[in-house]
Amino acid sequence: MLKIHKISFGNNLSEIDFSGLDLKEVPLIGFCFDEKSRGHFRGTVLGHDTLWETGHRMMISSLSWSPTWKQFISASHDCTMRIWDRNGNSRIFSEQTPHKVYIRAVQWCPNNENLLVSPGDDQEIVLWQRVDVIWRYKVIAQCSSWVCSLAWSPNGKSVACGCNASELFSVSLVGEKKEFASQHEKAIRTIRFYKDGRLISGSEDGILCVWAAGEYGRPQIKIHLSAEVVSTQLVNHGKMLAVFTKRAAYIIYAINPRASLLLTVSYGSAGDVS
Repeated sequence: MLKIHKISFGNNLSEIDFSGLDLKEVPLIGFCFDEKSRGHFRGTVLGHDTLWETGHRMMISSLSWSPTWKQFISASHDCTMRIWDRNGNSRIFSEQTPHKVYIRAVQWCPNNENLLVSPGDDQEIVLWQRVDVIWRYKVIAQCSSWVCSLAWSPNGKSVACGCNASELFSVSLVGEKKEFASQHEKAIRTIRFYKDGRLISGSEDGILCVWAAGEYGRPQIKIHLSAEVVSTQLVNHGKMLAVFTKRAAYIIYAINPRASLLLTVSYGSAGDVS
């Protein structure tokens, strides 16, 4: 039996109206793993459900849609990444890669199809830039432990990273690194930028934080949940935040654009989330 590992709706959900969380007309790709830890995509695109063979030899750790939604990229523990179209066809991303150990995450820049970033278990943050048809890479930062989650800033000029050792920092495309005064005590499983620059982080310690734009001290909001946070998504034009926990539950928060407030508006079961 395949178990849902993560779901991706695309990089910029603030452009979609998810009123009532109706996903029937939204490109939705989730990835799964089987008992042998070999990666499979569980894809739902425009309501059509299918199971895709990935070509990865080990578990898929992350995926990200391109800004145009015409393709997405997958990263795997086998140290490779693959480019996909929406019909399930894939090819190897790059024959040359700096990653020699697990690739934990990958993110396409939400407003530049020629940029993406991938961190590995070697604790290096790698920036990829497409020049003509060739993807070239450079290491822009190093961290104290492997990266669990990352997110591009709304302007596409920096990337925020959450680490296994609870380190939280932002790094620019030229390698300028700024660390947050992290309130987390365990691995940071999910981070996401709100459209005004606020940063949302969730951790295995069950803590959810919201940081003001450009602020690296104490967060505006700190919420203690009853189970570890595994994923977050901005929905309904960025007006709401969906939080998924280890106990297969979700919580929907309304986001107040002028005040440091999250208001619980809904909760329920999200199925088998890991």
